[in-house]
Amino acid sequence: MNPFEIMQNLKEEEIDEYIKHRLSFLKNKEETVLGLHTDNVIFSGLLDEKTPIRISIKEKDKQEGNDELIFLSFSNLVFDDDEIYKYLIRSIKNTDNPYDAVIEACTEYLSLHDKERADYKRLLDIRSLFYDFFSIGRNKPLSIKTFHKYKFAYCSEIAGVIHNMFKFLGIESDYVVGSFIPNGNPDKGGIHAFNIVYFWGRDKEGLLIDATKGYDEIPDLCLLGGKEKDSLLPYGTLEIDETDIINAYDMALGLNVQCEKSHNKYSIYNELFIEIEDYEEIPSEDKNFPLYKKLTKKNKNDI
Repeated sequence: MNPFEIMQNLKEEEIDEYIKHRLSFLKNKEETVLGLHTDNVIFSGLLDEKTPIRISIKEKDKQEGNDELIFLSFSNLVFDDDEIYKYLIRSIKNTDNPYDAVIEACTEYLSLHDKERADYKRLLDIRSLFYDFFSIGRNKPLSIKTFHKYKFAYCSEIAGVIHNMFKFLGIESDYVVGSFIPNGNPDKGGIHAFNIVYFWGRDKEGLLIDATKGYDEIPDLCLLGGKEKDSLLPYGTLEIDETDIINAYDMALGLNVQCEKSHNKYSIYNELFIEIEDYEEIPSEDKNFPLYKKLTKKNKNDI
């Protein structure tokens, strides 16, 4: 039996031991790292306390009154909670579809359908929590358990939980850092994390899954054939619309969906930062985290 079938048949008293052995196997398995390991631009291994994610948010430099980009630099995110897989196993017992199981389990673990998240004031509170928790310093890791407890997950946490759940099921997955521009509006886009999942193997079609930017509470999906892979994976750009999303559900999952009109652009970064040393720390007036502005010097050795 494959891991999905095994988990469907686990007894309650067997779950903890199974999770322990399954994680031990995955952590000892050699994985291919694509892109930069340190920034996890594309990372195919299991995310854990040994593979921290450096979080940043791209904003315009309002202090200088121009369009120069500033990076808010936060502490490192780590995925160190085995409870994630208990949510997954519970979800598996209610469905025969690995995709549905993962999306449902991630939604439950991170409380993504919490009614408070749909309230505008609550969203502002969530954003403030996000800043406050991540501002503890770059050398102090921030556990995914914090997001589970306080319900303020964004793309980096959502994509990481989904990635680890698919890895736990034995399905190839990439955790991807790039950018997302919704409906051709660059002012609403920015640094973004999403997933590429290979249900049929890495040499076959992939499935771009973005559970953060979905429409009508469904994830953005795009089936990545050869043409789409060649466009996106070499640190390129892929544009998808509602037809691509509907076709991906129908072809890959056999599900009929309806979604709002959309025209979204996804990109994969060659590198998220050149190096942190290539950024100048500048003061922040309203928060206690550092801001980093990209320097004009081209030679790192001159920094």
